Amino acid sequence: MVKECLRTAYAAKVPGNSLEVFCISNTTYEKYTRKGDIDMIAASGIPSLRSFCYSVTAQKQLLEAQHFLKSRLGVLLNSMEIWVDGFQENQSNVAQSSSEETTDALYELEVNVGLLAVNYAPSLSI
Repeated sequence: MVKECLRTAYAAKVPGNSLEVFCISNTTYEKYTRKGDIDMIAASGIPSLRSFCYSVTAQKQLLEAQHFLKSRLGVLLNSMEIWVDGFQENQSNVAQSSSEETTDALYELEVNVGLLAVNYAPSLSI
């Protein structure tokens, strides 16, 4: 009854002629929240008001999320792809360098063993 009277009285002053009215009691909400009485919590009007407040911002949050997905996420993914490519190239260079170093070390070892065999083999003959 009170809600309808307020809506009727102020509807012309609100864009779209639609005014949401909430009758709430913070003392009832506080008292019955501690007791866990869900029916009285709902009767306090606070859950309805909270729901309305969330719904007002939900559309803006959705639009912001869509804007992020359309504009910034692509840029982020592109940056990550560049970083991964650079990392993989660096790892490839490190692996190639390491492989070349190993090959060089093996060759040097073969040469040294060969020199040892040539120089000391005659003295080792029985």
